[in-house]
Amino acid sequence: MKRNRSRQAAFWLLLFSVLHALYCVNNSVVDSGGGLDIGNPTKISVVDSLNRPVAHASVKILPSEAWFTNTFSGNDLIADSATTDKSGLALFDSLAEGNYNLQVDHASGGAFIRGYRKENSGSVTAITIRRYGSVSGKISSDSGTPVLITMEGTAYSTKVNQDGSYAFSDIPEGECFPVIMDIDSQWTFAHTVAVISSEASVNNEEVSFGSLLIDDFEDSANTRRVGRFVDYSYIYAMHEDVDSASAAYRIVSGGIGGGNALE
Repeated sequence: MKRNRSRQAAFWLLLFSVLHALYCVNNSVVDSGGGLDIGNPTKISVVDSLNRPVAHASVKILPSEAWFTNTFSGNDLIADSATTDKSGLALFDSLAEGNYNLQVDHASGGAFIRGYRKENSGSVTAITIRRYGSVSGKISSDSGTPVLITMEGTAYSTKVNQDGSYAFSDIPEGECFPVIMDIDSQWTFAHTVAVISSEASVNNEEVSFGSLLIDDFEDSANTRRVGRFVDYSYIYAMHEDVDSASAAYRIVSGGIGGGNALE
């Protein structure tokens, strides 16, 4: 009798295991490090310049529309991250719909991609990394003390030394402009920096932390730069000297010449 019960228990256990395995296969169960999920994960493949898969590459996903607000507020810039496997594939099993930037880093190089949208088809987005470039220089200002530089749309940040010098030793090829914070947590923008693979770029610039006034925003380069990644949703607070009054303005389209302006 005991032997029959043992055989029945073994039979039901085997049957359950087979059915569970079939269920997992048919429903595409995926585990990318963020937990099990049934459905189509977001797939990103990382390769080198010879189209060989790159294992152990870090893939970071940054919400592009919230980048400036998160940076200004000190919030986390990264929505999700994963590491590529031996086939160079990174899976994200719970990525929400939206606009993102992709930042890929590896010991042999990196890449930065703007304007990524999650694919519903389950297709694989391939990213080719290149050797890092570097950017260094000196930031000076008569209206503040620069302390931090963050490259637009990315998670690359570096401190500004007391003499104004700074350096990004490993940064992917491409164009972006530095967003600079001063010691009083004010922000301003430098000119676009071109990063070239395997080369060192020098960028020296004088900036003003008092230039972001409503008159300057009518159709200025500052407004266009801000508007391109905050989607006109960022609230810019301007503090008046008279009676310590303050007013808040929203970046909107329709300024002079069809550009952006403050409302």
